[in-house]
Amino acid sequence: MAVVRFGVRPRLGLRPSQLRAVPTDGVLVINEFTQALGEELLTNGDFSAWTADNPDNFTVTGESGSDPMVTEVAPGGGAGNGAARFFSTGTSVRITQTGVMTANAWYEAAANISAYTSGIVDLLSPGTPGSAIIAGILRAPFQAGGTDLGLRVRTSGDFTADSLSLKAITLNEMVTFHADGTFDFHFTLPASSRPGEQVILQYRIASATQFWQLFIKRNTANNNWDIILWEVVNPLSVTQHFNVTNIGTINAMRVVADGNDHSVYTSADGGDTWTQRGTTITDATYATATGVRAIYCSTTTPKSLKLQH
Repeated sequence: MAVVRFGVRPRLGLRPSQLRAVPTDGVLVINEFTQALGEELLTNGDFSAWTADNPDNFTVTGESGSDPMVTEVAPGGGAGNGAARFFSTGTSVRITQTGVMTANAWYEAAANISAYTSGIVDLLSPGTPGSAIIAGILRAPFQAGGTDLGLRVRTSGDFTADSLSLKAITLNEMVTFHADGTFDFHFTLPASSRPGEQVILQYRIASATQFWQLFIKRNTANNNWDIILWEVVNPLSVTQHFNVTNIGTINAMRVVADGNDHSVYTSADGGDTWTQRGTTITDATYATATGVRAIYCSTTTPKSLKLQH
């Protein structure tokens, strides 16, 4: 993550990416990002191998005869091989692959859903990966609270999963800044967004699992974005301070941290104008923590992280 620091001369022999000292005043701008996805972590995520009508390397839970059931079909539905149909008229049925994650690490999971008829599709892990109610790709970045990843139909529904994927995220380096400041993240959202996709701005990071998290999330209907503010203790313990739905397509978000106050804004014109979202939150948690980081779905293009004190 390269850094450009206005008004400060780099020390001889240090590359910009090595400069992480806190400016005494002014602006810190990051305009190069290193976040990347690793190799595929699931085995048989393409559902090519089956035994006794269960996908190999997955545990099926909740199945009872033909309702609820997970059964092999062709990609896109219909008779054939290489995809998993989930069907239930009343209770959840799921598949799980165990031991594929490390707790507290970050991942991106994706499920390619086809032949959708009804129901809510859930990506499952200890934490909050995502959900969808339409056919297409359900994609979500998340911090793992445990080691297992699953996919289910919630309560009732009928759909086909053509594939399931899990890849580790190599995070951008955390930047140390002032606890108080104005933190802006500029980005370009994908032309075709998917349910569960997120753009995250972490600030006042006290540890790998303790931070404030401002993020936008593509909703389950895949027709709009929501903006959410969390106070995170660990992946399984989150206080949600607000969730403002249907904010439209934006390209920048801002949080102003001033003492115990947190105020959130978004922009759709690259920061020329800003709209406040939710109400100003007053909370002293992590009030002296100084870490800042951007995290985002692989379909998002980061542009700049601007920190002002």
